[in-house]
Amino acid sequence: MIYELRNKIPQNATFLRSEDVLTSTIFGNLRYFSNNDILNTFLSKSIDIHNKPLSLKNEKYLFKFWEKYLTKGFCKINEPDLILLNEKSVIIIECKYFSFLSEESDLDNKDVYDNQLLRYSDIINEYYSNRANKIIIFLTSDKVKPIEIMENTLKKLTQNIQLYWLSYIGYHILVIMGKTVSLY
Repeated sequence: MIYELRNKIPQNATFLRSEDVLTSTIFGNLRYFSNNDILNTFLSKSIDIHNKPLSLKNEKYLFKFWEKYLTKGFCKINEPDLILLNEKSVIIIECKYFSFLSEESDLDNKDVYDNQLLRYSDIINEYYSNRANKIIIFLTSDKVKPIEIMENTLKKLTQNIQLYWLSYIGYHILVIMGKTVSLY
């Protein structure tokens, strides 16, 4: 989907700026590589609020696309774009491609703040509490880290969950003869 990242989509394309198509193309292909270095190289570009990069070991993951979860704290179904699982880790990846994070706040009560990332932390705590590594990656098309969203989310996020940000823009990954090449 490099043509989508480089804005070369045909004008009559029905999937114009589709984050689901982009997500399924990138991660759908990555799940079939026997060498996890490609996935880990891409995800290791994720940074936390303090610009510390995500450190992943070369482990295999089960890929779960758009699984539906009902959590105790919310009456609506939550559907993370991608969950990567193994015996030790759970990584939820929320992808936004020229779209906004679903956020809710109460103007009368400034302590009330909710977004998709917080709801996904509830999924981690309810369904995957036995995993040692609990990570949420906010994958966007932003060129700069969305500091305000990360700060607001971290205020409410439980301490056992790590929050990272990664951008589609600037990290186009190409595989040539089994080697990973980052195109900037």
